[in-house]
Amino acid sequence: MRRLAAQSEVEALAGKARSVDGIRFVAAEVSADSVDELKVMSDRLREKLRSGVGVLAARINGKLSFVCVVTEDLVKAGTVRAGDVVKQVAAITGGSGGGRPHMALAGGKDTSRLQEALDQVGRILQQLVAG
Repeated sequence: MRRLAAQSEVEALAGKARSVDGIRFVAAEVSADSVDELKVMSDRLREKLRSGVGVLAARINGKLSFVCVVTEDLVKAGTVRAGDVVKQVAAITGGSGGGRPHMALAGGKDTSRLQEALDQVGRILQQLVAG
């Protein structure tokens, strides 16, 4: 049951993707019980986006966890790397992270700044694309 709810949540988010400088993106807080579940949801989001960037965050055991995914076309083009995005997003909440070009993980500390961090994803993408 939980898996179906997570899938429908991801599908709804993909349908609400925004765009900045020609890159579709989703930045949202989701309900996840573990980082592994957050990663599965992020993978599903990447599949649904087809081309774009996804940043999902969850409050897990009182801490913030972020996963950023980037579709293969953007990675191959050198446009955006997940590690670059998630580092900047997590930094807003006093956290840090990193990972591979197509998926990166981060932890955050200040839960009160979560929405601010997610709201900055579009600006972060603009800066990364501009170089």
